[in-house]
Amino acid sequence: MATETGISPRQAQYIMDRIILYPGEGASEWIAYQAFLQLQRNAKTLKGEDYLLQDFYQLILNFSHFPLENLNNSINELL
Repeated sequence: MATETGISPRQAQYIMDRIILYPGEGASEWIAYQAFLQLQRNAKTLKGEDYLLQDFYQLILNFSHFPLENLNNSINELL
């Protein structure tokens, strides 16, 4: 893994240990990442040419304390 990704062997071992010990953790991170990308696509669609990545990130940070399910609804209301 270290030679294929360019990370240190120690870091590669840590990642592999984490995947083996906590297999569901990687899946939950991936699901959250995909939900975030969907939010971004929705924002681009709704805002059109007025979409600015910096504004989207600021909006996400303002609502970072929300659960992911509620975050989507809140952001769609504001856009």
